[in-house]
Amino acid sequence: ESSAASDVYKRQDAAIAVRASTSAYGTTKLSNSTTSSSKTLAATPYAVKTALAQAKAYVDSAIAVAINSAY
Repeated sequence: ESSAASDVYKRQDAAIAVRASTSAYGTTKLSNSTTSSSKTLAATPYAVKTALAQAKAYVDSAIAVAINSAY
């Protein structure tokens, strides 16, 4: 193994060992949860899409109730 390749692996290992934060790149754990309040987990695209669908369904329902109660 060349010295350059060894250096790349060492840098990759060091980067993996660093936890991500709002101010630094690093590794983070992904979550599909739509109810988590964690500040240390990152939402997957699936979790974001699901949460958006839930919010839209809630708003649509509230609008329907408001319209029906107005008559």
